[in-house]
Amino acid sequence: SDGSTIIIGVYGYDDTSNGNQGLIRVYTYSGSGTTWNQKGSDIIGGGTNQSYGHIVKINNDGTRIFTGTDYYDRVIIWDYNSGTSEWDQIGSISIGNTVRSLSINNTGSRFVAGKDTADGQALIYEYSGTTWTKIGDFTASDTGSSQDYEYVDMNGDGNIIAITGVNSSIYNPDATGTSNHNGGTKVYEYTGSGTTWNQKGNT
Repeated sequence: SDGSTIIIGVYGYDDTSNGNQGLIRVYTYSGSGTTWNQKGSDIIGGGTNQSYGHIVKINNDGTRIFTGTDYYDRVIIWDYNSGTSEWDQIGSISIGNTVRSLSINNTGSRFVAGKDTADGQALIYEYSGTTWTKIGDFTASDTGSSQDYEYVDMNGDGNIIAITGVNSSIYNPDATGTSNHNGGTKVYEYTGSGTTWNQKGNT
């Protein structure tokens, strides 16, 4: 949260004959001048089109990192191991399609991922210390009609999310240059149990 640790993703990186493996690298500030020291080793996707680094997130204390992949259709999470000075994978969650957007809470114990589908979908997961459990699942019908993409955000506590659905016709309008489909944003607050989120306000 103090900006002393940063994460960089290069989703088109390729160090073999494979394509779009992707790379993630973390740096911490030395405290003076312009010197940043790498934290842990590079994380490189293991195969073609795994696209690590497509979207990257880091928690407030710089000990947990996330990537949302493009072609590989996953959210993958690592914790920093201070004993080995390496990043240990603690999760790989199949989203089912391109991760369009990703947001995490302050500690990195929860995340929300926006999924690129014909209907649009946002999925919320929570870490129990050993497993990631789904605690929310929203489709286009929850945010408005004809939504192709889901853009998401989560507050620091991880109990409030915002979901925006945007129809692709906004980017590809008809011959008149106009779109007949509008996006919509809604805000939800977690009840604290199960998968129930209640709408907050009118949006």
